[in-house]
Amino acid sequence: MIELPGGLAIIADEHQYIVGRPRKAAQGDNKAGKMSNPRYYRTLAGAVKEAAAQAMREKVRTDEITGLKEFIAEYQKVIAEIQELTEPLNV
Repeated sequence: MIELPGGLAIIADEHQYIVGRPRKAAQGDNKAGKMSNPRYYRTLAGAVKEAAAQAMREKVRTDEITGLKEFIAEYQKVIAEIQELTEPLNV
């Protein structure tokens, strides 16, 4: 599991990458590797970009970002960081 900011994580199976919020497994429960609100991606780069978009939506939802200029500034910062981090994946 790749843990990301905002409580998100990326897991994978033999077909895809899965972005979501990891579920807490109860004792004796077989929920390890299960995600709440999963979304599925063919590439890791796509999964990371979507995780960034989800984080931005969460900031708007929780009123951490309330203005358009503030959103754009934060979005540009996040996109630049994601592009830098995922550049080696764009083969």
